Amino acid sequence: MTDVYMTELEARTVALLRMHFKCTFGKLAMCCQALWDADRCELLTGYRYGSPMGQGMVIAMEDYFKLERCESDNMSMGEQRCAACGLSQVAISRSHDTPKECGFCEEFASMWDTSN
Repeated sequence: MTDVYMTELEARTVALLRMHFKCTFGKLAMCCQALWDADRCELLTGYRYGSPMGQGMVIAMEDYFKLERCESDNMSMGEQRCAACGLSQVAISRSHDTPKECGFCEEFASMWDTSN
């Protein structure tokens, strides 16, 4: 069997559901089945439904973003503005004051949370 990897869109969707909307594994599995078919979810996780599928989706998302296991539990996803160019982007981060590479200007600059 060949390895099946999550796409960027799938990883960002799972991150949004888990980190921003705080979906439980069971709710995450239902949302993923609604967004993609159950066969795709089963290919990614090895499970057809329920909490194990939701947990598998989080693991696949962590693999995509190269996070350590359970690191996503301590991270957030939100809109952030680059201090260098001033443009906003959706970012996943542990803390908003950690310098990170901007997706627009590619400078390493502080990203400020614009949700406040």
